[in-house]
Amino acid sequence: MHVVCLPRSLRVSSTRRKKKLCAVEKRTRVLRRLVPGGESLSGFSLLDETLDYVLSLRAQIGLMQSLLMTCEASKRRAHESQVHIA
Repeated sequence: MHVVCLPRSLRVSSTRRKKKLCAVEKRTRVLRRLVPGGESLSGFSLLDETLDYVLSLRAQIGLMQSLLMTCEASKRRAHESQVHIA
């Protein structure tokens, strides 16, 4: 029987590679659950859809911030007009 022993440096790098791959797989599973429709997407399609989803969420945040500022400004104007009447 011939046993080949890898140098320690190669064994360590192989272990690191496996750990990194495992971490990537875990994060991919999380992305699949977070992104609508992500469960059925392949790796690259999942990344593409994730980018679109994040951009969509950013746009929604911007819209909500604009609506909030408009509502606050409207409340201030209403309050100021009531103060002037009294």
